[in-house]
Amino acid sequence: MHFWDINKKKKIGMARDRDGAKSFEWAPDGRTFTTAVLRPWRRVDNGYKIFTYAGEKIAEKKIEKLFQVLYRPALRGVYPNRPQSPRLTDKRLAEQREQVKAAAQPKAYVPPHLRNKQKSGTGKSSTPSLQERLRLERQSSGPKFIKQGPVAVNNGVVTHGGVAADDQQQQQPKLTKQQLKNKKRAERRRRAKEEREAEKAAAEAAAAAEKQAAIEAQQAKIASMSDEQKRARMIKKLRKKIAQADKLVELAAGGQQLDAAQQAKVDSAAELRADLEELLDQQSN
Repeated sequence: MHFWDINKKKKIGMARDRDGAKSFEWAPDGRTFTTAVLRPWRRVDNGYKIFTYAGEKIAEKKIEKLFQVLYRPALRGVYPNRPQSPRLTDKRLAEQREQVKAAAQPKAYVPPHLRNKQKSGTGKSSTPSLQERLRLERQSSGPKFIKQGPVAVNNGVVTHGGVAADDQQQQQPKLTKQQLKNKKRAERRRRAKEEREAEKAAAEAAAAAEKQAAIEAQQAKIASMSDEQKRARMIKKLRKKIAQADKLVELAAGGQQLDAAQQAKVDSAAELRADLEELLDQQSN
């Protein structure tokens, strides 16, 4: 925002509101300027800021639900037309430029629950970086390992490296609600996968057992047949194969291209007929 003296055509100040204000209004005395973030345009960060005509922010307030910001109207002449106040000193101008420059620089995103954290005694922000947060999350959600040291038993209490096992368990970081929820969801998925794999294995075993039982029943049936029954069964199978070969020959004569397996059936037709004649001779004798 740039503020100009329309009489002198001269710029007298500037300011910047990085909150994306939607409402702008001059005070009736013409000495202050107000910006505001309102509902329903924004449902978060509602509030207002007041600047002087030189661009200095003199007031700011956050309100959970703010719908309108207005000055009380005043009649003409209530506030006299005063001259411009003395210009800011070079030090104040430098501070103002630094504030505007800092506001213009993009800042890293900070989750809501980590905002407004007080700075630590070292002067660094207590807000951890993204890499640090990911590392802490992996440590809290991954497998827990107790650093092994000298093992001792003192009055029935087992200690590792001078620290009691109960104390080590208490020192382990507690999982957040979201991490516990993710852990339970992963456990349910793992159990469901194991159940599906077990059902699939059981179905495959049942199918294999059924197939083996059918093969054994067929073999037992063949073993119980007499020579005449076995010969009749073989004749039936040969006649079926010969019929299939004759059908393929008709298809080939009609112009259809046969694959390797079909051509092998056609080539074996003569041998099948010879076997069939031999079995028929045995049956007639």
